[in-house]
Amino acid sequence: MVFKVNNFNQAIALIILTLLILLTDSCLTQKSLFETNDFNENRNDLFNIFKERNPENLNENELQLIENFIYKKIENAISNIKTALSNTKILELLQNSSIESNYNNDFLSAQNNKTELFHSLINIISDKELLLSASSNSSINLDEYHNTKDSIFCQPCHHVMNKVDKLIAKRIGFNLIKRLLTEICSLAIKRNVCEDAIIRYGDIVYDSIMDHYLDSEFVCTFIKVCKNHYIPYNPDEYAIKILKDKPEINPPIFPSNSTLKILHLTDLHIDFYYEAYSEAECGEPQCCRDKKDKPKKEAGYWGAVAACDLPLRTLEAMIEQISEEIKPDLVLWTGDNGSHDVWKLSNDTAAVSTRQIGNLIYEKLVKKNGILLIPSIGNHEERNVDEFNVFDMNYESILLKNISEVYKQFIGEEKASDFSKDGYFTMLVPNTKLRVISINCFLCDTINFFLVKNPTDPLGQMEYLRQELDKAEKAGEVVFIIGHIPPGDWNYLAQCSYRYNVLMERYQNIIRGQFYGHTHWDEIRILHSYSDISKIIGMEIIAPSGTT
Repeated sequence: MVFKVNNFNQAIALIILTLLILLTDSCLTQKSLFETNDFNENRNDLFNIFKERNPENLNENELQLIENFIYKKIENAISNIKTALSNTKILELLQNSSIESNYNNDFLSAQNNKTELFHSLINIISDKELLLSASSNSSINLDEYHNTKDSIFCQPCHHVMNKVDKLIAKRIGFNLIKRLLTEICSLAIKRNVCEDAIIRYGDIVYDSIMDHYLDSEFVCTFIKVCKNHYIPYNPDEYAIKILKDKPEINPPIFPSNSTLKILHLTDLHIDFYYEAYSEAECGEPQCCRDKKDKPKKEAGYWGAVAACDLPLRTLEAMIEQISEEIKPDLVLWTGDNGSHDVWKLSNDTAAVSTRQIGNLIYEKLVKKNGILLIPSIGNHEERNVDEFNVFDMNYESILLKNISEVYKQFIGEEKASDFSKDGYFTMLVPNTKLRVISINCFLCDTINFFLVKNPTDPLGQMEYLRQELDKAEKAGEVVFIIGHIPPGDWNYLAQCSYRYNVLMERYQNIIRGQFYGHTHWDEIRILHSYSDISKIIGMEIIAPSGTT
């Protein structure tokens, strides 16, 4: 069997998609939950209930009949999901069929279908004809009914979903799922990497997907049997609201006698276990650590153009040269300090890279030369890379407190305290009208699975950005925005990118720079107007990585 997977991110996407079918199979093993002895395939009994009785006053037998109906619809949904998944050839893969697969086409198909598949589990439960019958006695419009009050199905729906939730909480078959996922992952990556990664990320992915897509409030609202508890995000309304008071565009004024030399450091990714002359092509995401008599590719003394990170001595030499020759006025440090062995990181090893790099930069640049440095957090600063639980800040406060202790020597105690709350802050460059706003990339990270639960402006960061830009405009200031993952990148949530782009257009007159990293490439990305894509309203400057 040949099943081509090009990189780690594609393997993760395949794992997530496969997780869905395995979870639904494990649910079906609980036969007693889905027993529907009184279920009438033609739904005649249900229609008779609505014709003869007031929907607001049902007895226990009638409620049970409705519950059985919903159970059956869940089973039908699962069957439909299986059929759809078979088109991505995942079922054939699980059955060890002999297939030749062009992975790029299959992966594209899987990506396009992924959201549709998740929603089909819920959407197919709905029976619009039956719901219309349920409301016909009172001649209520179904959409209006949905927004104002609960329907006859609401209580049974919650009852069913609460039973499903209890089943999910028992983690039935979860160990089997993890073993199967390890086998799939191992088709692309070494087994030891897969085992550690699935142990690390499996619970987060499972809980986040289940908490959102099979949450009782979400399901019962989505199929319109309960009144709407959600306020839908409307991007057009947001854009119109933000842009309605945009002032005339004024060309920026650049005083000839006022310059600022700026250095941007990002993605340094130091490897404390780097071994010169070791194997640079080891077959894992992180190499240049194990010495061999005859390596395929030998790691250099200062680094290697391979799946390797920088030795500390290379960073030390870089900082020394910056101190002695470049001597910038301002340093922007936009994160990602640790190595890429993400399946091995602990809280201590994740923090030590930021601490050691921060102390080195402080001694050589800040303390020695009086250079101002303003930092921003990267997605590799977390023990579980990319994962940041915005719904449990007591846990994340440990990470933010540790990093704020490093940042304090650069930005002072007050701003470090601001950072320690949510991971973002703002400050004025002394003796200037230049304000720098440092944003937290975790809050818009596409593969931060905690955001599956609710991706709408986590921790209010985009609203904070709007407020700070508004204050800066009123104060006659100009603004730099710094962060790690660039908005508009595949790794940045679409809703966040949209809000950000609208804000960049609204405050176009005062924004003088947007500085990001993450891609490891030297790039300039153009931002276009919401209302007229032919108009350019700004650009992101993306610095190349320190690591190779």
